[in-house]
Amino acid sequence: QRWTTYVRRDECICCPEIKRFTMSGLKKILSVTPQLARVIGTNKASRIDTTRLLWKYIKEKGLQDEDDKRYVLSGRDAALYDVFKTSRVHMLEIPKALNQHFHKE
Repeated sequence: QRWTTYVRRDECICCPEIKRFTMSGLKKILSVTPQLARVIGTNKASRIDTTRLLWKYIKEKGLQDEDDKRYVLSGRDAALYDVFKTSRVHMLEIPKALNQHFHKE
């Protein structure tokens, strides 16, 4: 077996056999739109952190539908309505709706 060593991007520039480890995918830090930043409280976040902070905001404000907890009532909150552009959103549609609020640096 071949063992692969991963290092941070700023380490070991002179050794080409060592693969560079970069943050990508769900953990990559991205810039967010001002509308989303108003809800999550930061201008830069990963997709995972954004989802976690968004759910924290939803639960603190009591924006889940009481009859069906899978739905978020974004029409009750002006900041959340600016993010989703609809008054009610299903929990599985949230990541898709958030895609337009992430920008590469």
